[in-house]
Amino acid sequence: MDGDDGLTTQLREVLARNMPEADEHDSDVAPEATREQSLRAVELCLSMRASLRDVTQSAVDGARRNGASWAEIGKILGSSRQAAQQLYGSPPITAEASSVPLEPAVRTLFPVTAFDEMGKLAQLGAEGWHAIRVGLQSHELVQDSRPWEHARAVQGSRKSSRMLEEGWGVVPGGTFPWVYFSRPVPIPPDDATRR
Repeated sequence: MDGDDGLTTQLREVLARNMPEADEHDSDVAPEATREQSLRAVELCLSMRASLRDVTQSAVDGARRNGASWAEIGKILGSSRQAAQQLYGSPPITAEASSVPLEPAVRTLFPVTAFDEMGKLAQLGAEGWHAIRVGLQSHELVQDSRPWEHARAVQGSRKSSRMLEEGWGVVPGGTFPWVYFSRPVPIPPDDATRR
């Protein structure tokens, strides 16, 4: 992966050109201009992220055509087999054949802290968003048609073992001491008295 270092260096150079640091002694650059350039750099990162997603989708499609398993792809992506398949595994559908978006909706919840993340995840989970990866102060989420619930426990605790037994899925990533879980909200069986 020697090319990764070169690509990273090139991306950092592009960002540096678009996001100069404000210098206290440089009166030629107005703070407003520096702020605008910094915002353009954020837009550039978002554009690069979208392009990278398209390139990654093509690479995953090629790997699948050549016999790679979802587990192998998930390992490379740093996610579970299920998360990789949810993100990149939808079969090609023409726009005319369906009004459903061709790619699952993906978003990053950032910044979050240990104090507010579970409340935000509960709110988004009710709207069908569920975590597929946990990072430092962030959660990567995808959306589907079902409501989801999220939980966290201390790594190695009885609670984390119990959650696995109850069918919760582990969300890859996380920060010590936490391990994160998600699952679709269980649908209770029909109440016989309502019939």
